[in-house]
Amino acid sequence: MKPNRQLNSLKSNTMKNLKTFIAILLTLHFGSLVSAQMTAFNMEDQKNCIHNAKYIFEGKVIRQECFYGGEDRSVLTCSIISITKIFKGSPEIKLGTIKFVTMQGGRVGKDTGKIVLNPITPSDLGPGVWKGGTYIIFGQDAPSNALHPMPSDNDVTLIMQCEPIEFETPKNAAMERAFAFWRENKFVTSDELNNYLLNMGLNIQEPVSQADSTKY
Repeated sequence: MKPNRQLNSLKSNTMKNLKTFIAILLTLHFGSLVSAQMTAFNMEDQKNCIHNAKYIFEGKVIRQECFYGGEDRSVLTCSIISITKIFKGSPEIKLGTIKFVTMQGGRVGKDTGKIVLNPITPSDLGPGVWKGGTYIIFGQDAPSNALHPMPSDNDVTLIMQCEPIEFETPKNAAMERAFAFWRENKFVTSDELNNYLLNMGLNIQEPVSQADSTKY
């Protein structure tokens, strides 16, 4: 190869490598900016959730029944949750069972028709919780058209302020290998979750007992 051709080939390769390097830098920089913006948005969103929620507690879903309610007679789900820790709302709510209404749908009574699954979209009642699952619930008082007659220890019935923190179950633990989830946040250990909640300003007002260490 002639010297001029060698020089041109070297210049061409250098320019290609430089362009690739710049593209990588820009991608990394843009990715960092997007990540920072998402983190800031999520943190602010979650702080607002904690601030606006009237009741915040941890508990396990032990029973569920579906019924027709709301302004459009949608299929609503009333969950009985056994409260184990209260972060916000004491003494209005107490340890024991409480009713929590969502729009996740299901079969009403002994209806032999097909199961109605309402779309899980942002609404006054929020997304769903599932029997056997343990959650930290962010709740508000339910409207009068979303009440269910099932008995519970607490007189109030709640709806969702925002998505709950979900603790691991045998179903999701094997896949995600985490202790708990809240939106985009994944907590690997209980200490990580507790420190996160403390940084958000949440302290336990009333645990089920001083020695309690709930198993999930």
